[in-house]
Amino acid sequence: MATAEPAAPKEEAGLLVIVVLKAQHLHDRHHYSKQSPFVELEVTNSDKERTAVDPDGGQHSFWDEEFRMPVFRIGDEPQYLYLRVMREEGHDDSELIGEAKVLLDGSWTEFDEWVPIKEDGKYRGEVYLELTWYPRQDMQDPMTLQRHPSKLAPETRSGAGPAAATPRPASGGSAPVSIEYIPRESPGALDFPNFSSSLPPSLPDKSDPGALPVGALPFPGQQPITDAGGLGPSGYNDGTLSLTPRTSLSSAGSSGPPVPPRPASASPSLVHSLSASPAGTPFLTPDYPAPRQASPARRYSPGPVLPERPSSASRPLPAAPNGQSRPSLSPSERKRQEALGDARDSGPFAALPAYSSPVRPAPSPSGLPPIPGAFPASADISSSHRQQETAVSAAETAREEERKRAEAEAKARASRRQEEERQRELERQRQDAERAERLRRMERERIEAIDAAQRAREARRRQEQEDARIAAELAAEAEDAERRRAAAKQAEADALVQKLLAQEQAELAREQKEREQADEEFIRSLREEDERREAAERRAREDADAAFARRMREEDEAERARRVEEDERIARSLAEEDARIRPDRESRLAR
Repeated sequence: MATAEPAAPKEEAGLLVIVVLKAQHLHDRHHYSKQSPFVELEVTNSDKERTAVDPDGGQHSFWDEEFRMPVFRIGDEPQYLYLRVMREEGHDDSELIGEAKVLLDGSWTEFDEWVPIKEDGKYRGEVYLELTWYPRQDMQDPMTLQRHPSKLAPETRSGAGPAAATPRPASGGSAPVSIEYIPRESPGALDFPNFSSSLPPSLPDKSDPGALPVGALPFPGQQPITDAGGLGPSGYNDGTLSLTPRTSLSSAGSSGPPVPPRPASASPSLVHSLSASPAGTPFLTPDYPAPRQASPARRYSPGPVLPERPSSASRPLPAAPNGQSRPSLSPSERKRQEALGDARDSGPFAALPAYSSPVRPAPSPSGLPPIPGAFPASADISSSHRQQETAVSAAETAREEERKRAEAEAKARASRRQEEERQRELERQRQDAERAERLRRMERERIEAIDAAQRAREARRRQEQEDARIAAELAAEAEDAERRRAAAKQAEADALVQKLLAQEQAELAREQKEREQADEEFIRSLREEDERREAAERRAREDADAAFARRMREEDEAERARRVEEDERIARSLAEEDARIRPDRESRLAR
């Protein structure tokens, strides 16, 4: 009867340290998003491992993870490292990109190479592996094993783009063309049209308060004065043009003599500090102090809303210098005054407060006439009125010219901005064209590199087929030799089995004889033990019978003595009864 050949024992051959670094040119079926690949590792007769998922890794993923996997040998079975690159499709779903296997035959101790992966015989990319083999006899404590230095440069090793791959010669002797990776030159170089990282030079910066023009509203009859020396548009106003004049209050009107400083009890607002004289008179007179000067950084504040200013025709004329009343105006003069008042009410100074009536000086108690020149004469009023109208018209003309000039400058700035935007657009289109041409050139180089790699792999495949044929012939010869060796081993095993059977039969006979002798000795000891037990039992029964007879005799003697005593007691009781009843009987007999 043929016996089954025992299974080969499983023994540890060594430790394989695997570093999955990165991948390049992975096949990606996604057109609108990047794939998220990971790598699965498996060693024959060992456990499985896997890397983490590289989110949106695309065709050029990066992992740089290390695994330490023991390798077990079972007979002459070849050992392989299986590599599978998967793409994550969902929470628990994945799809194969490509796979490869590396023979673990102990012919190398370090392996740093790009390993091509395939799916159904088609090229699907490459994975860079760093393998270190520690045989069992040379293996140290796993905690003290150090990872060998990588053959890649640090800047090349840490890169995840195509340019990170160091070109290596193909098996055919030709090196693949390197693929350039074009990073963005700077974070600010964004491909947005009409975008500039700096403000136009014509607009001041909002963060600089000193760059903004500061001024206030001019007085009637005063030329508008700005900090820049003229009337101009306001500062930076977010793209809107303002023609509001910004003047300084550093100078008062030129008409009238010097006035004393304003008392501290004056109104806090600029509007309250203005006092009006009758129509046709200057605004600043000796009786009305000049307004308080404002700092350059202070803006004009209109203050509280005051009652509507009455028309110039309804305001009374001031008194004459001699204290007498002035004659009423003619109809034509009154119409001109009303027209001038309406124009002033609707003009740029309509927001000014109503003029208060002039204070007429009271006559002195001494009866002396008032001081000449305290109030202007009628000719002075007319000339001041004409000067005021001229100043107002000049201010309006200046503002109109300034507005037109500001509009022209705004149009010029807009045209310049459009030209700059057009130039930027042309530059961006040129850069896009260069980038597209560079990408097309890179794609052509990549395709040429892939074609060269495929040709090299085809030559390597043919060489592998030839090597496989030679290996098959050698394997057949080795199998015949192994079969002959197995037959010789089987014959030796049969002879050894016969010898072992003979020895086993002799051993069984000897054991049978020893068992029979032991059985006889055991039976003899049992028989002697039974005899001893029977003798002891017989003696015990005899002793028990003797004791029982002795006890019976003692009981009989005790019973006999008890009966004798009972008889004696009965006899005594009868004698006593007889002695007691005898006198009565004798007495009855005597009667």
